[in-house]
Formats: sequence, structure tokens, C-alpha cells
Amino acid sequence: MSQAESNVVVSVIMTTYNHEAYIKKAIDSVLCQETNFVFELIIGNDASTDKTSQIIQSISADNSEIIRLIDRRENIGASANFYDMLISACGKYVAILDGDDFWVCRDKLQKQVDFLEEHKDYIGCTHSCKLVDNEGRLVKTPEPDWIFRGITYGLNDFKGYRLPGQPSTMLFRNIFSSSEHDYSIIKNAHRLIADRTLTVCLAVNGMFRRFEDPMSCYRINHSSSATTVLYENNSDECGFIDIDLSKKIETYLWQEFGVKKRFVIYRLKIRIKYCIKKIIPDRLLKYIKSHK
Repeated sequence: MSQAESNVVVSVIMTTYNHEAYIKKAIDSVLCQETNFVFELIIGNDASTDKTSQIIQSISADNSEIIRLIDRRENIGASANFYDMLISACGKYVAILDGDDFWVCRDKLQKQVDFLEEHKDYIGCTHSCKLVDNEGRLVKTPEPDWIFRGITYGLNDFKGYRLPGQPSTMLFRNIFSSSEHDYSIIKNAHRLIADRTLTVCLAVNGMFRRFEDPMSCYRINHSSSATTVLYENNSDECGFIDIDLSKKIETYLWQEFGVKKRFVIYRLKIRIKYCIKKIIPDRLLKYIKSHK
């Protein structure tokens, strides 16, 4: 490790794929962070087919002391892309910012690092976020139900799917640079879904704290979003994906940490949900929902 790398306090990990419309805003929101410590930005471009690579290269040319670009020639999938950057992160702490999201608070990193420096018993912290559309306009929609809204979050709050915060709000201790545990489930459980496996790897090591300040924006329902691609293009299969992933996490927690967790209720809810979707036509289902 070089002298510069050893001074890094926070490694910001940014996964991107075909984000040419959004990537500059994401990068700029990191570069404008005001901190009393050194941070790096690791960008993993997973063989984008649009102009994402050119945009990143243009920005990184003027910010080479901060930006570390991994420009992949072959697409390896969001999870492997993320994990590769995660295990190469030099910082004491790791923050996440997806290439289609952006931060809106210049002292976001400073606030989160200050908290973890003062509270050694927490593994990480998150905050609330605003939801925006393709153009960055605020959407009057609450945070999704898979985001936990309590002040503190532990492994018992996971329930098979629930996260301590939207991924681009997360900052946590870097337990991945040197550990006796195997965290490769993050890349191996599913090619496109890494946030749930990351969450359990962290939560089994400690608690999260959530701040109510909305310090980031989460861009929803655009065509280049990995989640949108997965769940809209494979709507008939996504229930099976969620069930399979929850089973893999159960097995992992037991085999790697000796922690026994069962997500039976979560899987039952999924089965009921998709049975209803199969039985009730979409138009009737939308009518029922609108008249609850």
C-alpha cells in the first residue's frame, strides 16, 4: 500500500453501467464533499455501451488524485463489479454511491465519519433520501418499504429483504480489507443483487444508525437501473429470485457465523403476492389497490 493509499479515510465505491445521463452529477456530488480527511472515489464501469466511460475519463483526468477508475472491457455483473471494488478499498470506512444517484449535502461524509469515530459500537450509519425521476425532479413518493425507518438497525431487522437505508446512503467500517470471514456471497448469491448480502455481512458484525437528514437522492424507475431491468423484464421470475436469495442468506449466516435465521414469513408473503398476481388480472388488482 502506498503512502497516499494509507492516508485514505473513506473509500467511496461507485458502480456504473450505461449511466451517461447521470454519471457526471453522481461524481460531482462526491468531488464537492468538504472533509478534514482524505477520501478516494473508486468507479467500476462495467463495460458500458454508451458514453459513460468517456465522461468518467474526462472528469478523472483532472481529479486523478481522488478518482480510481476500473474500466472493464467485459461486463461481469453488478455484484461482482461491486465486490471487486469493495475488497480493493483502502479506506478505514466505505461509502456507496450508485452511478445514477447523487448526494445533496456537502458534509455528508464528514457527518457520518464523525459519528462512527465517536460511536465505536456501530458498524455503519445511513440517512433518509429523496426520490427523484429521470430528470432529477422530486417525486412525491415515500421511501420504499424495503428501507428500514427506525433509528437503529440490527440483523433482526433484516427480515429477509429490509435494508438499513437505500444503498447510496450507507457508510460503514471497512471489515473487508482483512478478515477471517468469507464475504464472497456478496458477488456469488446473485449477479445483480448485492445490497441484501452486503447488509447481512455488516449487520452480523454490528448495528446501524439512521439519520433523518435527507443527504442524497435516489433515482427511481429509469431504464438503465439494474433493479428495473431485473424486476420489470423478469416479472414472472422475481418472486423465485427473492425466495432463492433469502435461502442462500440463511445458509450463509449459519455456515459462516453460526447464526440461525429463518425468513419463512418473508417467503410466505412472496408466494401469496405472486399467487394473487397470477389469479387476479392486472386491471382488477390495480382497482382493488386504489380502493383500499
